[in-house]
Amino acid sequence: MDDDRERRLAILCQLTGATCVAISAFHLALGTNRTVLGAGDVTASVDSHERFVLTIFGGYGLAWLRAARGRPVAVDEVRALSALMAAGGASRLISLAHRGRPHWFHLLLAGVEFALPAATIALTHGELPAGTRDVRPREDGAIA
Repeated sequence: MDDDRERRLAILCQLTGATCVAISAFHLALGTNRTVLGAGDVTASVDSHERFVLTIFGGYGLAWLRAARGRPVAVDEVRALSALMAAGGASRLISLAHRGRPHWFHLLLAGVEFALPAATIALTHGELPAGTRDVRPREDGAIA
């Protein structure tokens, strides 16, 4: 991966990780009633569930930060984290189909949850996961 793509991927990973950690901390500190748009007054069970999930979301953010730390950036980890984010976006679409239209902000988040993985795919295109050997032929026909 060239230095410019490596730098852009690292920055994207750092921003994603820091954003996830900040969102988690914000929601945990203020609680579900005050942070989930359209939630209204929630039960103790829903609040408990949200706080549990948000703790995991904070850990997810830390995993993004960890992936961005190394040089080269851990492409295989970034791809796995991106796949999880796209799965989260798909979950929002399932909710939309089953429960109806949520607050507009949740639809915006679904867009982000598909756009970010697309950006990481573009930045990591052609890169091999760590620890794998490149067996693609070079221009002279030899194996790299």
